[in-house]
Amino acid sequence: MASIEFNMANQYIRDLSNNVKCGNRAKLENGGWPGKAPIGYLNNKEDRSIYIDKKRAPFIQKIFELYSTGGYSLKEVTDKMYELGFRSKAGFKIHKSNIHKILTNPFYCGIMVKLGKFYPGRHELVISKLIFDNAQNVLLGKNHGKKQKLFFPYKGFLRCGSCGCALTASTKKGTIITIAPMARDNVRRTKATCGLNIFGGHRGATVFDEIKFDEEIIEIAYEASKEKIRTGKNFQENARQNLLKELEIVRSKQSKLLDSYIYPI
Repeated sequence: MASIEFNMANQYIRDLSNNVKCGNRAKLENGGWPGKAPIGYLNNKEDRSIYIDKKRAPFIQKIFELYSTGGYSLKEVTDKMYELGFRSKAGFKIHKSNIHKILTNPFYCGIMVKLGKFYPGRHELVISKLIFDNAQNVLLGKNHGKKQKLFFPYKGFLRCGSCGCALTASTKKGTIITIAPMARDNVRRTKATCGLNIFGGHRGATVFDEIKFDEEIIEIAYEASKEKIRTGKNFQENARQNLLKELEIVRSKQSKLLDSYIYPI
């Protein structure tokens, strides 16, 4: 009898496990996530869905934005986010390994991964697929970026009219700007006829005086710039609120510690 009951219990556990797996698989195929939401999202216990954590999601966006530039290491991103107020629920610093998990999780761009299979999610996106791919290229060493000390607004957008090579920019002799084809295009450029000097380039960038933009494009760029500034202000305000909350928690702990010394039990 004990053997029969033991086998029945094992069969019940196996059936229950299969039912749970089938339910999870069905939920994944419908775009839902059958588990605890990753950092940056919260679980809705009523309808068993997930939604964006407005306090933490801006930090996730900032992590991807910083790292996808290629100018920050994982440690630098970790330290930077700690300075901005990114903390665990217990108020501790989030470790570099957890930042790495965030950067490698496609959940934030709408792709769910479970047991090696990929499913499209119905949840709201935190980042775009492009930013996620850029971060993966940096992680895999395909994109070796560096911090930009100078800003050249036309870099990466202009090409030589003769050979079609992309143009880059640099400063020489103070404020003089040298425009020349990018180094990676020089090999292809040697096979073309081009009057642009590789070493000298066009000094002074007087060619930009003839460039004109449509007013509609200017208006679109202006609105996009305002939205970017608004998003940055929201992130800074969230970071400020998190730091104030953390400061209040520290003051509360300090007060309780002081009371325990003054009024011992």
